Amino acid sequence: MRLITGFSGAGKTAWAAHSAQHCPEPLTYFDTAALTADAVAGGLARELAARYLNAEQRTNLPHASGIDLLRAVHRHLAATPAAVVLDNVHRLSAAELKQITEALPTARLVLLGQPRPDQTILSAHLGVTAEFLHGWNADRVAQVLADAGAPADAATIARLIALTGGLPLYVRNAALLAQSHYAHDTARMCQALTDRQHTVPTAQDLILEEIFDGLAPQAQTTASLLALAEVPLAEDELSRLAQDAGLGPKDCARGLRTLAGLGVLQRLGDGLTTLHDATRALATDYIPYHADTQHQLNLTLSDILHDSLISGSAEPRRLARWARLLARTERTDQLLPFASHDYFFGQSFAVDLKPTLQMVADDHAARPIDRFDALNALATLALDADDAAAHKQLTGELTALADTHHEDWGIRETVVLAGHQMHQYAYDRDTKTLNAAYLAARAALPKNSAARRILRYNQAKSLYQAERYIQADTIALNLVETYMAHLRLEADDIVGASVEQVAARLSDADTDLDDCKRLADCLALRARCRRQLDQPFGLAALHALKFYQLAQAWRHFVIIGQDVVDDFVELGDLHQAMELLDGALLPAAQRQALADLLLAVRAQRAVVLAHTGDFATARTEIDSLLRYQMPPRQAQEISNQRNLIEQLARLERPGPR
Repeated sequence: MRLITGFSGAGKTAWAAHSAQHCPEPLTYFDTAALTADAVAGGLARELAARYLNAEQRTNLPHASGIDLLRAVHRHLAATPAAVVLDNVHRLSAAELKQITEALPTARLVLLGQPRPDQTILSAHLGVTAEFLHGWNADRVAQVLADAGAPADAATIARLIALTGGLPLYVRNAALLAQSHYAHDTARMCQALTDRQHTVPTAQDLILEEIFDGLAPQAQTTASLLALAEVPLAEDELSRLAQDAGLGPKDCARGLRTLAGLGVLQRLGDGLTTLHDATRALATDYIPYHADTQHQLNLTLSDILHDSLISGSAEPRRLARWARLLARTERTDQLLPFASHDYFFGQSFAVDLKPTLQMVADDHAARPIDRFDALNALATLALDADDAAAHKQLTGELTALADTHHEDWGIRETVVLAGHQMHQYAYDRDTKTLNAAYLAARAALPKNSAARRILRYNQAKSLYQAERYIQADTIALNLVETYMAHLRLEADDIVGASVEQVAARLSDADTDLDDCKRLADCLALRARCRRQLDQPFGLAALHALKFYQLAQAWRHFVIIGQDVVDDFVELGDLHQAMELLDGALLPAAQRQALADLLLAVRAQRAVVLAHTGDFATARTEIDSLLRYQMPPRQAQEISNQRNLIEQLARLERPGPR
């Protein structure tokens, strides 16, 4: 016996239809929805009799009804393999359902129903554990949106799944909503659903509002707090948040029990609790409406997440939620230092904070150093996006601010400004002025300092951008040697060593992980310079991969890892290429929610599969990626990879001569 649960719209009936194709026994589907509880047993008995019994057996059935008739039918079925799917069993009480299942002891039973308050009791009565039906994955959602003429990028698809739980009915309804009411703009529709400002009711609203309106106030408030959090919370964290909503520990616990019984609550490992994705947006409607209360809840949640982050729980979703809360509550005193760190720019949520950073940059009443930090963050984001025009404007604003307040600047500001100016000169291929800017800034910095090393790397990176690969390579090599000496590492400490072994070697030296990241940057830059020069670069890329992992610079880890995969393919080591993709790059991109890189890694994996001769899987994978909306450059790259797969297939199976 199996008990399959899921919200209305989760696709339970479709799941049963698909499963029926693989069922070895004849299968009978019976929907209890149109019957009263008393009529279900009799109706099921007549259905089974018509399906399995001959005329004589049906004639000889006793003049009974209900459960007695069902038992009589089963006596004829005892030696006949039979499978029965009972749909909408949530309409029956635990006792009624137990009575029906006990009347069919030899049949293979599949029970489909929505979550119910007495779910735990029902499972105990039946002696089974309920299985919750999960929603569609990102590829399936991308296909539905593309078919509806409302394609979306990977980040928007992840957002829609978070809003709908990926449940089929909700996703299809959302796709039609985007098509008909949001001019095929799925991202704009998702924002409206998040803000609860959509004017057309969705199937999700209509179905779930009935559940939430029937909840006791403490359960509604508990659900709203979990929705506000967006990330799973520990019991003590939820209790701390509940205090600001006027909810005591007992009421909070009672609310959790109610939500758990309805399948609205999900309990994860490590004692963490969250809401089912499909219910989160609706649950926000029940957040205490007073503005002061909402603001205080945001502040408390920000403090809760900050406390967990500094205690070592740098879970990506928590970090992203904390950063967005800093922006919402305008805690720029915490946001700006974070946005000045290299780690910030490797996070997928960094671009979401641009409005808050722009607000500070435009505020002439703000402290000059705060405006400087905001402009630096915006300029770095523009640089990462290869937006030359925006970077030029922001570098100009940084320069003007520095000219006005140069007495306020220290070593860090000197390095930051010079870095942006050198990149700007690189855009113009003006290497003479680029090098002059480097020398001018270096003169203001202490000898043999970390600041000089960072400045020197920015010079090399700018020279690479200006296509001066030989000069950039020379500087990168010098910096690699300098950082190795600074970290007290020898080449033998790295060659052939695992990341764990390198970490153990560094643990004796009170190592700054930022220096590991900087060494990785220099190694990666050297590998890219040598590649452009068509010269060997040895193990530079592979060693960069190790140090990025040590520094937990995951975006850089994935990017340089893709270069290493290409190297393995070129060497003909397809096993190592697949091992790196499946064992390191894909998990990192998924775990860190690097949606854009995840598509790139999957496309690369498809090409490697084609090199191994598995063209069918390669084509399926690349075709699924083409359903996503993506920037023109990435779309062209994946299209090129698709063409490469077809070229490899033709080489594998040449036509007749």
